[in-house]
Amino acid sequence: MSYTESDVCISCDNFPNLLRKLRTSSKLSQHDLSISLSKSHKLFENINQPMISNWEKGNNLPSLTRRVGVATYFNVDYNYSNSELNILKRSLKNEMFYDPHLTIYPLKVNKTQDLDWEMLDEATKVQIRHAFFVRHKDKLDDFLERKGLRHAKVKCYYHDSMLVGHVMYSLIDGVFYYICAAGMNSDIHSSVLAELESLCDVQIIEMHATIPAIKYLLLSIYGVVVSQTETAVTYRLNKGGFFANPYIKALFLKKQDFILLSYQSMIDNSSEFGNDTNKDVMTKEHIVG
Repeated sequence: MSYTESDVCISCDNFPNLLRKLRTSSKLSQHDLSISLSKSHKLFENINQPMISNWEKGNNLPSLTRRVGVATYFNVDYNYSNSELNILKRSLKNEMFYDPHLTIYPLKVNKTQDLDWEMLDEATKVQIRHAFFVRHKDKLDDFLERKGLRHAKVKCYYHDSMLVGHVMYSLIDGVFYYICAAGMNSDIHSSVLAELESLCDVQIIEMHATIPAIKYLLLSIYGVVVSQTETAVTYRLNKGGFFANPYIKALFLKKQDFILLSYQSMIDNSSEFGNDTNKDVMTKEHIVG
């Protein structure tokens, strides 16, 4: 869900009032929001209408991870207090994106090309193999052989004649298999990922992940594990649920806070309620949230 006011920013202090405004502006009932959140991520799977009501009344306050998750759901920013920033900093050691700084030259995509992997020139193949190894610590040709992806397709993104990004995928027996994507800088990388939906014309997606925080995200949005190795896990997901999921959209937009906070909570074995820094906080003694 996306809220229209770009300057909206959720915080611990304004959470009850702003949650109500975001929900009603999105034309969601409390029940609708509880269902939508629970279907979007397992961290919200036990949320119900009375809990949403208590949050909006200020009777209790959801944990930092859930507050950031709500902000991410509505595509608005979260304003961290100093103590909350300390919690966030712990999770940043699990950062999963490329170095977010921009390259010296502001390269933009001005040309694209769709080709079969076998038809690519060797120089382009070398670049894509290198990007795959950097990202997944695996050899691309070996990976394609293991998975039986012999007819992979590649969409290449260029700045003039320079390759600045790519997405590689395969369509087999009605399944869209996402293999890899990369961009020369973080903006191009996000643009490449954002075009995945237009390339996928079937209802089932399979994708593999090697980065722990992304593995946890795919599992948390109800991805089904279909295979795994020591380093990589392959998940199967429904196209509609995948591309509509607010936390996948956040991943594509480089909004990683909730993804990293929820992963850190799992590492801490807090299960969202297991330690004092990251659990729902009661503000009225007689209310159980």
